[in-house]
Amino acid sequence: MKFIDGFHYLVIRLIVNTILFILLIILCYARYIELQGIVICMVLQLDVWKKEMRRGVIEMCILMLLSKKEMYGYEISKTLRHFGSSLHIEEGTLYPLLRRLEQRGYIIGEWKITCGRARKYYRISQKGRIILNEMLKFWNDLVKTVNMLMRGEKNE
Repeated sequence: MKFIDGFHYLVIRLIVNTILFILLIILCYARYIELQGIVICMVLQLDVWKKEMRRGVIEMCILMLLSKKEMYGYEISKTLRHFGSSLHIEEGTLYPLLRRLEQRGYIIGEWKITCGRARKYYRISQKGRIILNEMLKFWNDLVKTVNMLMRGEKNE
């Protein structure tokens, strides 16, 4: 059996170490990609949660606005946007939502001509006032409970 001289031994060690280093890089990159996938998945799940929460809150906010005065669609959108980006709603989302609220009997829509333009004005119905009252009770209780939880207080 022939022994490897010092030079060839170093060359072989260098090749082995290079291969191990490349494998380590591949494993680290694979782990990086896996973590990226987890982060992307978490972001997408958080987005879904935010959208679901906003959907119910925006319904309640629209009913609150209409409980104060009748408004047309763009005016509702503009007023919500005025209160912050969390309540901003695209018109392509707003009008189907208004139709759903109208179909449920929570609001009443009526076409009126103002300033030479035909606009559909919405006002809250009696059924809408009742549901808004229940929404607000639930909302206030939810906010109170979550705030107590965040402060570490117990509900007695």
